[in-house]
Order: sequence, then C-alpha cells, then structure tokens
Amino acid sequence: MFRLDINALRFIAVASVVLFHFQINFLPGGYAGVDVFFVISGYLMNEIISRQPVTLSSSIGFYKKRFKRIYPALLAAVTLYAIILLIISPPNSFKDSFKEIVPALTFTSNIFYLKTASGYFSNAADFYFLLHTWSLGVEFQFYLCLPIFLFIVQKLRVKKVLAYALITAASLVLCILIAKSHPQANFYLLPTRAWELFLGAMASSIKWENKYKKTTEIVCLVLIVGFVLTYKETAFWPSYPTLIPAIATALILHAGVKNEQVLLKNHYIQKIGKWSYSIYLVHWPIVSLFYTNNIAFSLANQLIGIAVSIFLGYLSYELVEQKVRFSWLKTPTAAICIVALFFGLSSASVSSQWLSKDVVSLDKYSNYITTDAGKTQFGQLPALCFIEGSNLDFNYKACVPDNQKGKTILLLGDSHAAEFSAALKKEYKNDTVLQVTAAGCPAIIDSVGSAPCVNLMNYAFNKLIPSRKIDAIIVASDWYNFHTYNDINKGIEKTQLYLQKFTPNVYFITQTKHFKPTVYRLLQIHGKTADINSLRERDTEETYNDMRTLSSIDHIKFFDLYNYGCQGKQCVFVKDNTVPMFFDDNHYNYEWTREIVHDVIAKNI
Repeated sequence: MFRLDINALRFIAVASVVLFHFQINFLPGGYAGVDVFFVISGYLMNEIISRQPVTLSSSIGFYKKRFKRIYPALLAAVTLYAIILLIISPPNSFKDSFKEIVPALTFTSNIFYLKTASGYFSNAADFYFLLHTWSLGVEFQFYLCLPIFLFIVQKLRVKKVLAYALITAASLVLCILIAKSHPQANFYLLPTRAWELFLGAMASSIKWENKYKKTTEIVCLVLIVGFVLTYKETAFWPSYPTLIPAIATALILHAGVKNEQVLLKNHYIQKIGKWSYSIYLVHWPIVSLFYTNNIAFSLANQLIGIAVSIFLGYLSYELVEQKVRFSWLKTPTAAICIVALFFGLSSASVSSQWLSKDVVSLDKYSNYITTDAGKTQFGQLPALCFIEGSNLDFNYKACVPDNQKGKTILLLGDSHAAEFSAALKKEYKNDTVLQVTAAGCPAIIDSVGSAPCVNLMNYAFNKLIPSRKIDAIIVASDWYNFHTYNDINKGIEKTQLYLQKFTPNVYFITQTKHFKPTVYRLLQIHGKTADINSLRERDTEETYNDMRTLSSIDHIKFFDLYNYGCQGKQCVFVKDNTVPMFFDDNHYNYEWTREIVHDVIAKNI
C-alpha cells in the first residue's frame, strides 16, 4: 500500500533542501532534509528486503531493483546538465565539471567530494554541479552493505532489531567522536551516516504498535519543521542535533498513520512528494549555475529557480522515472557512451570555438595551483614549505636552513603567507627567507585548528624563533576563516608582544578580500576591465575592520592590503590586461605578489 505519511515526509525533506539551497532565509536548517531522506530510505529498504530470507539470489534481486529505480533519472539529469555546461563553460571549467560525472554515475560522489570539495585550494563546494549526488553515493553504499549485514545477522541468529540498534549506536558514537576532528569525512562517508539509515531500518523492524499514532505524527512534524525553521547551519554535521529530525522521522514512520488520517495528505504536497527524487536531482545544478554565473539570489530569481526545479522534476518523474525501462544492456552502454562523448568534447576544448578570447585566456587560472608555477609561488617546489591536506611532509632542512646569509626574514602563516614565498625569495635573493606555512590554523600563539598546522606553528614559536637570529617576521593568515574558534585580535596582540622579544621588525598582513565565484570567473562574466569590487564578500570586510582597530596600538605593524589595487572608489583587478589579481577567490597571483613585495613590503623591511 502506498503510504501518504511517507510521501509527506518526502515533501518536507525535498522542500527543506531546495529552499535552503536557494537561500530562502527562513529555513536555516533546511539541509536536515537530507537526513530525513536517509531515515526514510533505511525504513523502506528494510521493508523491501525483509519480505523473504536473505540469500545470494534475493540480494542480487534487491541490488537490481535499487539500480533500476535510481539510475535512469540520474543518468538523464547528468546528461542534461553536462550539455548545458558544455555550451556555457570555458574549456578548463568544463574539464573540471567532467570529473564529477563518473563519480556521480558510479555512486562514489561522496568519496570524490571528500577529496576535492574540501581541498584547501578547491573551488567552493557551491560550484560543483553534481555535489548533491554525494547523498546518492551514501545511500547506494548502504544498499550494498545491507543484505550482507542482514545475512550475517541471520546466520548468527541475532534479533534483527537488536542488531540494528547496535550498529546504529556504533555509527552514532563514531559520528559524534569525529564530528569536530574530521568534519568532512563525518559529513560525506557512510560509517558516520549509517546510523540515520539504520535508525529507519530499526523503526521498520520494531513490532510493537504505537497507540498514539496521530499525536506522534503531529508532535514529530512540529519537531522537524521547527528544527528546519530555527536551527542554523553548522560546520559539524551530523552530530547531536541531528538526532532531532532523525528520531522524529523514525517515529512517524513507525507510527504508520492511516492514509485518511495523514495530516499532510493535500494533493499538491503528495504530488511534490512523488516527484521528490527527480526534484532533488535537478535542483542543485540550477543552484550551481546561479553561483558560477554570479546570478544574485533575489526573490524573483529564487522563485524562478524553485519553479524550474519543480517543473523539471515533474518532467523527469513523468518521462523518465515512469516511462523509461531500465535495460542491463542498453542503460550501462548508454552511460559509457555519454561519458566517452563528454570526455572527447572536454579534451577537444570545443567551447573555445564559440566563447570569446578573453574568456578563454582567463580560463587557464582554473587549475593554476596544480601547475609547477603555482606550487613554486607557494613554496611547494622545489621543497615542500607549505603543507596542506594530506601533504604533510614539511621539509625542515630546505625551508628553515641552518646556513643563513645576509638578512634573515621569516614568512609565517597559512596560504596567505605562502603565496608571497617566491616573490620574497626573488626580492631578497642575497638574503635568507625562512618559510613556515601550513593550512588549517591562524599564525598566532595558542592557535586552534588542524593538528599538523598547530604543531608547525608551535615549532615556529617555541623552537625556531627563540633559537635563530631573525631580522624580520612577516605573519599572514586568512584571518576570517579562523575567527570562530580563535580570538584573532587578542591573538595578534599577544603574538606581537611575544615576537618582539626576538626582533623589533614584526609585520602582520591584514585580511584580504574574498569573492564568490573566483575572480577570474567574475572577470569572464563581466569583462577584464570590470571593477568587481562591489561583488566582494562582506563578511571578510568585517574581519578587516576589526583588525584595523589594532592599528592604534603602537607596537603592532601592519601591511594593509585589503584595498590594494584601488584608487578611491575605483579598483583594478587585472594586471597588464592579462593577469587577474587572484587566481581563485582570495589568493594573489604571482605577478601581483611581486608587485606587493617590491612596492609595499621591501620599502619597510
């Protein structure tokens, strides 16, 4: 029997996620819709797989049904947006987007985005057009594991509900333990998401009947909707608060209110619930197009985007989910051919044939940091003097050499210090430039952040600086990124007082601007000569203004770069008509760092 209460939950889940992604402000917790989907999925999978004993034959049948249910609409959505991106994207941008297609079609997106979307120099997650398929990766990996898990439970003759309870508890404990230390892995991977899916499965396997079904439905719907309306976005998700929407969903599913009594049985709610999978598939690429093309999230644009998502979701449901018949020969063949076609078109850079020369010339900056020039600029070549991500083998011998000559300058901080590495070494070629730089924490005493970064900062403050003759220290960080867990102003003042014990020449580089999307992309959209200053992220300006209050303290010296390139209200973002100020959204290109070092830093040191 088709259950209207489950379909109503699908409506709440997809509405929450879509409205949240289109930045509807009154739903700050809308991302929890994915967690509701997970619990529903776990419930339904147990309902399906429990109809007969788990055998090899029944497991294969289960896998086939899941694949046939999910794959056609996914393949159609991926193909549609790949065509759109091919037409409107510069060659390198499309090559980056093409890399998302294979993980999406093989249900490994969650692993792919863990490695890429959370990378230090990656594009912001908003610009990955198939980012939302990470949840399909988690679900399909759960589908693969569920029959195996139940087969083992069956062999051990353990009660299913007890087994579900144990694995739910184990996954939840793991999730809570690593939520802060490994937030990306906690968000993307099955082991820390499994508890939501198994919670749904457990709700399906509990035999006792709820005598207060209607009351349960009303209370739990209020909890879910209240959570979505009030709980603000957090970097550490899932965690304790996730229990609220997850348990509320499980209780509604277990209660099983009769169709005629379901609170949200409205015709339109039920329709959107039916279309929810397709709506989910099509909505995020539209959101991503907003970001990549710098389209404002105004009320009119939000409503248009939401309406288009619902319409395309309806078409996908009617024309693909309902009518396309999966074939084990034709469908995989079609997927392989589509991937091969787009790979060929991507390799041939076909969009360069119709896009302007300025757009194509700026496109090379999309992968700048992966080039030898980018790595050299940051001090990662010829020796690793800037560590980030899994690249942790800091080269002490080369980066802080014992044999010092001339003046000794220490460059200390994160990537916003490392970006000046090559420029400083060129400017002070007859002197010694020491470099201690790592991603993941601010360059202040008692810094809070990633362990490798904190350990390297502690080495600089406690061992290197007290033991060396250093003539000047340049300290830089993307201060805005760390203000949540660090008192930046107090930290800078405390750090300055400490460093002055060893050298009077200590300089902090102020917060620099952030943009969204990247500067080169904004210049592609608006033109090389455009003044894009009005498109800067305003949150970073607040950090900069906070730091300016420190300038009144006599012993703190700053290199103020926030408005570099601006004369009054006019700002220039392209050098020599070819080089954008930033190669991404907040890091200077090498040519700009050379100019800054020569014109600003060298005149003071």
